[in-house]
Amino acid sequence: MSRKMGADGSLRRSRLYRHSLSGRDFMDRRQFLRLAGYGAAGSVALAAASCSVGGNDPAPEPSGDSSPPAPTGEVVIANWPGYIFPSAMKRFERQTGTTAEYLEVIENYDSFFGSIREPLANGDATGYDVIMLADWLVAKMASLDYLEELHPELLPNFEANAVSTAKNPTYDPGARHSVTWLSGITGIGYNRSVTGRDITSIQDLFNPEFEGGVMMSLEMRETMGLTLLGLGIDPQEATVEDATTAQEELIKQRDSGVLRSYADFGDRLQALSNGDAALSMIVAGDLLLAKQDNPDLEFVVPDEGAITWSDNLATPIGAENPADAHTFMNFMYEPDTAAGMVQYINYFTPVPPSRDVLLEKAADASGEERETLENLAADPFVYPDDEMLSQLYPYNMLTNEEEEQEWNDLFQEVVQG
Repeated sequence: MSRKMGADGSLRRSRLYRHSLSGRDFMDRRQFLRLAGYGAAGSVALAAASCSVGGNDPAPEPSGDSSPPAPTGEVVIANWPGYIFPSAMKRFERQTGTTAEYLEVIENYDSFFGSIREPLANGDATGYDVIMLADWLVAKMASLDYLEELHPELLPNFEANAVSTAKNPTYDPGARHSVTWLSGITGIGYNRSVTGRDITSIQDLFNPEFEGGVMMSLEMRETMGLTLLGLGIDPQEATVEDATTAQEELIKQRDSGVLRSYADFGDRLQALSNGDAALSMIVAGDLLLAKQDNPDLEFVVPDEGAITWSDNLATPIGAENPADAHTFMNFMYEPDTAAGMVQYINYFTPVPPSRDVLLEKAADASGEERETLENLAADPFVYPDDEMLSQLYPYNMLTNEEEEQEWNDLFQEVVQG
């Protein structure tokens, strides 16, 4: 799905969803992933996934107006497919009185940014009020002055309920331009019936014992970051020289026959589930959902650590409904809303009070439902404690475009052979 310009220069939306995908109102995310072949949100073309989204776009002049905008009663939201619980938009409209257009138009961040870069550079509206952005893309777009500054007074739920790390993320100090949607942990998923043993180290991804059975991510920052961790290098501090060392390890993995393939998350999850792959880089939430169908699947934060990342909500400059964008962001930080996200997606939530909501629901439930809710509330991949957080490392944001291109070039040499 893409968002294209019509012949007259107007914006043409290829697919429109209102009220949160009504056809899936009673489908959980595990069912959605399974019916979509585990790949609905992961069909990333290799070239798009690895290319730089940099450029020397002229940045528009900031307006200088710091007063809060007035609401219009409408909001247009761009997101990935399957990345919100099914009843969320109905609840949002009913609770706030704001009419929402929810568009599943993001298939990968590079191509999405490419689709809005020209209007942003020209100072034109993109047609979106809220956009989903990776942490590194928040940093890049903020440096180009492509994002509106947020108004904290319009985000009381964020102030009251956000985890401290979401209030001052390294990629957006002070959360001036974004609020965290969900965070993920990229570690190692494996099929124990294939590996025959537990996996504990990043070095297992490079072990000849698993020849032809290892799958890796197409996301450059994730793959280079996890490889660097396996070499004892903090990805955030890594230099181009360090990246070259990581590239050498990945080339050895490829040429030795250990590697099965580089693939999007859906293909990796499917191969693990089918037993076609032994182990793979994977996101905790997705693997643990698939485990409900296949108990042989396991997720591990390796001894060396795992990669953590965040997806975020932001407002592009020139948005027509910025106050209503804040209304949507504020709604997502209500504990009840965040609890719905946890139940549907199983990612690391930035709203700790949602755990109390899950426990209250569990107290009123029984049997399997009660057990599921209690397990979610205790899940260290959803509500990580200090010990878990100490094992997680952000990848290098690579906000310097020249350095980013060098890393991309190194990675392309690996995945393209």
